[in-house]
Amino acid sequence: MRLTYRHWSELRELVEPCKKIAHPLRLSSCEVIQDVAKMVEVHSSVIDSRSGNKLYLPYYERLLKVYYICLEQNLI
Repeated sequence: MRLTYRHWSELRELVEPCKKIAHPLRLSSCEVIQDVAKMVEVHSSVIDSRSGNKLYLPYYERLLKVYYICLEQNLI
């Protein structure tokens, strides 16, 4: 899976439908998200409050990963 970076406002809109997923979502062999809606909310609020700070790029990257996995699995 190749992650393509998007502007944060665009990604925020794209990842919104992922919040409707009611089952755990596996990101990798070591990462499983139990509550996708909560993960999206928390990661989004961290990015909003720390806008422009590259230390918080991993939060953005995980949301991007969630979006692409949802697309691949036809969940959205």
